[in-house]
Amino acid sequence: MDARVCREKWSQYKLSAEQAAEQSRFEEAEDNWWLAIRQAEDAQSPQMVCMCLDGLGNLFAKQGRHQDSEPLYRESLHKKVAALGENHPVVGRAYNNLAFALYKYGKVDEAEHSLRQALMIFQDTLGLGVPEAQWSARHLVRLLREQGRKPEAVEMAKVMGTASTSNLPDQTATGPRLVAALCEVCHRPYKGMQCLRCTQKGMSALRTLESNPAKANKP
Repeated sequence: MDARVCREKWSQYKLSAEQAAEQSRFEEAEDNWWLAIRQAEDAQSPQMVCMCLDGLGNLFAKQGRHQDSEPLYRESLHKKVAALGENHPVVGRAYNNLAFALYKYGKVDEAEHSLRQALMIFQDTLGLGVPEAQWSARHLVRLLREQGRKPEAVEMAKVMGTASTSNLPDQTATGPRLVAALCEVCHRPYKGMQCLRCTQKGMSALRTLESNPAKANKP
C-alpha cells in the first residue's frame, strides 16, 4: 500500500482512538490503536509506531491495565533509544512512562531504575527544573519513602527543590540544559505557551526516527 495512503488511514484511526478514549469507549479505542499501529508499520514510520504504542499504553494505564501497558512502553522506549541514543529528552520521557507502569503493578526495583535513568537524562539535557524531571523526582521520593529509605528520599527532595526554584541552566553538564517543556505531540522541547513545530493535526514528531527507520526497527 502507498505510504501516503497508510499515513492518511493512520491519522484517521489515531483520531478515532483518541476520541473514543475521551468518551471512555475503551474497546473501540483499543481496536483503533491497533489498526493505527498496523498502518504505521506499513508506512515504515517508527515515529508513528511510537506515537501509537504510547497512546495504547496510556489507554491501558487509564483502565488500570498497567501490566498490559508495560510492554508497549518498553517497545516504544527501545525504538527511541535505537534512533535517538540514550541521552535524549524523548528517551527520558519514555523511561517515565515505563516507570509508572512498573510501579503500579509492583515491579518497584525496575521502576526505581527507570526513574533514575530519566533523571540522569533530563539532568544532562533539559535540566532538573523542567516538569518532566520534577515528575520523575516526585515519584522516586515517594517510592523511596514507601521502602523505608527516608534519608535517600529527603536528600532527593532537597536536590530537586533547589532545582525547581532556579531558572538558570547548569553549566557543569556535558549536554545543554534548556528551561523548556516537552511537547505532548512531538515530544520535543519548546518554550512559551505551545509548541510551534507541530501542525494542527499533530503530524510533526521525532524527525530522527523518520530518517533512521532501519535502525529504529532493530530489536
